[in-house]
Amino acid sequence: MSNYSTRAKFYHVEFRTTDDFPFIRWLLRKSIAPVLDIPGGVGRLLPLYAEVNDLESHLVDREPAMYFRCREEIKRMGLNHRVYAHMGDMRTWRSPNKFGLILIARGGLQLLPCIQDVVTTLKNLRANLKPSGLLYVDIHNPWAVQSNTTNRSPEIPELPEFMQFYKSTCIEGENQYSLSGDGVLIRRFCSTLTKSFVEVKFTYPSENKSSVQKYFAYGKWLHISKMELLKVAGYVGLDLEEWYGDYEHSPLSPNSPRIVAVFRSGR
Repeated sequence: MSNYSTRAKFYHVEFRTTDDFPFIRWLLRKSIAPVLDIPGGVGRLLPLYAEVNDLESHLVDREPAMYFRCREEIKRMGLNHRVYAHMGDMRTWRSPNKFGLILIARGGLQLLPCIQDVVTTLKNLRANLKPSGLLYVDIHNPWAVQSNTTNRSPEIPELPEFMQFYKSTCIEGENQYSLSGDGVLIRRFCSTLTKSFVEVKFTYPSENKSSVQKYFAYGKWLHISKMELLKVAGYVGLDLEEWYGDYEHSPLSPNSPRIVAVFRSGR
């Protein structure tokens, strides 16, 4: 993703989905502390950490603007005594303490440029896990959905709007988000599905009644198949605990819109 220095101010408005919250709550109940959220962004999952008394959580992001916004939000929510923001790259960031649960939510692993970086990242995160600790990986899977559209409606709620590739590999659209008395954030997108990536060009036109100025951003998500994920995880010492095709614990199938996987650190 690009242009975080501008987007960070409004990222919590643009990216405030909560459809994965029930699944992550379930994970928090079955795991041990502390928790690592990487990439943590501006703190989308902070409300979940606030729900669990005394839960120590760490959020890591490589983008300075996202890190500072996350730190501000932690302070605003009064969580700075047990929730901590760090700046770092998921491929290399190490903690002196081990984690009972590591979360890579909403396609975060797919922001890496290639499979070799996925290997490097999972190997590094495996080293940050406690013995028998859990690693959660959530993968956008529009490739499976796009290849089997005959029995699907045009809307695929399990995927972001800019990945709704229904019988097409190129889509355009627009979203509007209220800025709480400061106008409206308009996001237009043009998305392309290739064999290896989802590539998205975002445009944010300025509005007369808004503090938002016109800017652009670019996003790119790597295609990671279930077999590639399984192979890499096994290679770095992660054992598959369970995986699903959505946040409702539906069985993973060749046409599942998501790959929601939970791995356990091998002893």
